[in-house]
Amino acid sequence: MTLVIRTHGITKEQFDFLSEFEKMHNNFTLVDATCPYVEKIHKIVRENSDKENYVFIIGADNHPEVRSIWSYIDGKGHICATAEELENVISGINDLEKGVVCVAQTTQKLSEWKKCQEIIKKYCTNAKIFDTICSVTEKRQTEALELSERCDVMLVIGGKDSSNTAKLYQICCANAKKAFWIQTKDDIPFDQIGTADKIGITAGASTPDSIIQEVKKTMSEIMENFAELFEASEKETQKIYKGAIVKGVVMAISENEISLDLGVKHTGTIKRDQITSDNEVKLSDLFKI
Repeated sequence: MTLVIRTHGITKEQFDFLSEFEKMHNNFTLVDATCPYVEKIHKIVRENSDKENYVFIIGADNHPEVRSIWSYIDGKGHICATAEELENVISGINDLEKGVVCVAQTTQKLSEWKKCQEIIKKYCTNAKIFDTICSVTEKRQTEALELSERCDVMLVIGGKDSSNTAKLYQICCANAKKAFWIQTKDDIPFDQIGTADKIGITAGASTPDSIIQEVKKTMSEIMENFAELFEASEKETQKIYKGAIVKGVVMAISENEISLDLGVKHTGTIKRDQITSDNEVKLSDLFKI
């Protein structure tokens, strides 16, 4: 039997037990796949915590990585998810000068981590602050920030339980006009994307490259079709006037209306009550992009 420890790591107690179990049973093999960045934090906490120190872990208290880090603390400690939470906790401690150690979950949001460092420095002048955010995570967040500032729509690909994907989504929501968290190409919300000029794609660290390429390929094909349809409509140049019967390309569908490219400067709109009087009917069932 082979047991593999996942990248987030496990608690010290669990690891010690499994290591002893492996020694006692020849048919049992323990494979430690803990991320080196996480192992580094274990080492930092183990070597820098004692009965006098306060150890602050910046991260989600229910995340397996954070729980594994917590198990290596030998003394007093706190887990804080946000800078606000950290300030609330640290402002109520009187003996911080005895020693403060601060680390971050490897996938912690960069902007939140910087705020936390400033708070630690404000309350403790001799704190030991270790920059433990994974370099890959840091690079992805930086690129997501730069990309979302240039795009109308951002697609963030990753599992709904992925911490680093959640951070990317938060960054994109704060900068792009629209951001959508999807898991596969089947989740792409074409009806909500509309006629965006620039669409950016980013993905969590654990997202398979094959899924990223599928989303990229799907969006490239859609954008190419939009361009071809627009070019064709430009050539036909319809005469728009009241009562005219014209052709339009459905570009967006919402609950109460559909938007059409008519090949002119203005977008055509058809309201729901002009299409159907049945309140149970969804416009997305009647029309497709």
